[in-house]
Amino acid sequence: MKIVMITMLIALLVGCNGAPPERVGMNGFYLHECPKGSACFSSTNAPDDKDHFIEPINVEEPGPIAIEKFLKIAKSQSTVKIIEEKPMYIRLEVTEGTFGGIKDVELLFSPETNNIQVRSYSRFRFPFGHNHESFIEGIKFRYFQQDIPN
Repeated sequence: MKIVMITMLIALLVGCNGAPPERVGMNGFYLHECPKGSACFSSTNAPDDKDHFIEPINVEEPGPIAIEKFLKIAKSQSTVKIIEEKPMYIRLEVTEGTFGGIKDVELLFSPETNNIQVRSYSRFRFPFGHNHESFIEGIKFRYFQQDIPN
């Protein structure tokens, strides 16, 4: 009986990836904010919104070059599917974790602030916690270490 219950729980968690966020893409030179109550982080949310704010990525090179480097890093990972790519914007689906949860990740170069705006939206809110920043921090680390695939 316990095995059946555990199997059902795992099947429920694996199958509950939900739908992508309703509002994605560019909002001028910014990404959309995270909706309240969502499992989402965005650099466009107010810094005092501790539930949703993540720092943008400051870069010192032209936006299209920085975005291209982030795109190369993303493409080198087997868990990433490229959904949309433009010279200043990329949208990814990232499969992460034991249960294969899907995150919608967006990166947008903002010429006004010379940084990369980031947004990570988890389609399923895990009851035992989930690190929404792990993918962003990983590609950011590789970018600054110049670990860029050819």
